[in-house]
Amino acid sequence: MRLRLLIIFVLGATSISCFAQAPSQPLPPSAQTTPPPAPTGTPLTLAQAEATALRNNPQIAIGKLRALEALQYVRGQRSALLPTAYLSLTAVDSQAGSRIAAGALNNPVIFPRAAAGATVSQLLTDFGRTNNLVSSAQFQAKAEDKDAAATAADITLAVDRAFYNALETRELVKVAEETIKSRQTLVDRIGALAQAKLRSDLDLSFANVDLSRAKLLLLESQNNYQASLAALSALLGYQDQQPFDIVEAGEQITPPTPDVQPLIAQALQQRPEVAACNSRSSPHKRTAMPSMISGVPL
Repeated sequence: MRLRLLIIFVLGATSISCFAQAPSQPLPPSAQTTPPPAPTGTPLTLAQAEATALRNNPQIAIGKLRALEALQYVRGQRSALLPTAYLSLTAVDSQAGSRIAAGALNNPVIFPRAAAGATVSQLLTDFGRTNNLVSSAQFQAKAEDKDAAATAADITLAVDRAFYNALETRELVKVAEETIKSRQTLVDRIGALAQAKLRSDLDLSFANVDLSRAKLLLLESQNNYQASLAALSALLGYQDQQPFDIVEAGEQITPPTPDVQPLIAQALQQRPEVAACNSRSSPHKRTAMPSMISGVPL
């Protein structure tokens, strides 16, 4: 009897050891849980953003169309200087007092007949009125052209601001995430010390409050980041928000010179808004406007 029990015990131990040493079977592919890939947005640099805005923003197209419209006004005013020709066809019946035939005075002896004629007229002089209208239309066309350039500059500036705002808010999201990690670590440490009766529950409550504030700041920074992306997408001409991945430029930006007066003079010479105002004003006002605006003789 003892021999049988000893044999059963040895066989049972052997089977248990073999089962423990057996290699584990791999899970089927359906049972393996792999995390989904993180969504990646479209890389966007500052130069790409500016080029896209100048190509897709509707304000740029509006400015160009207005400039083209002003050029057509120039052609319309200049057409008064060209010869004018027209044809006329007249059918005349015998009526008392009829003296008009083929668009001009005719023989008073009118017989029933049909006549045709051509008339050509050329403006000799109107004392400079038509030339002044043409010059005014040309200056208006130049002003509209400068307004289109000013619109493009404003759109570029707005894109730059939105780009750097999105870049700033994205970095704030990263800072908020790191803050949550550090405060969560602090909460875990204080919680362990509180369980060991080395810290009070009040310290743990204060740590949890700080952690909650960090989470709230994370939500706020994420909201600001999404709002900045939406503003940037609208400036680039998209109807909905695009998942851009803002790429920071590696080039070094040089600050302007401390002396502001040369910068003011350069702005008054190059700004398209000033050029548009000069084109819309009279010649004596165009020479006086820069000195009145800047206070600096140019």
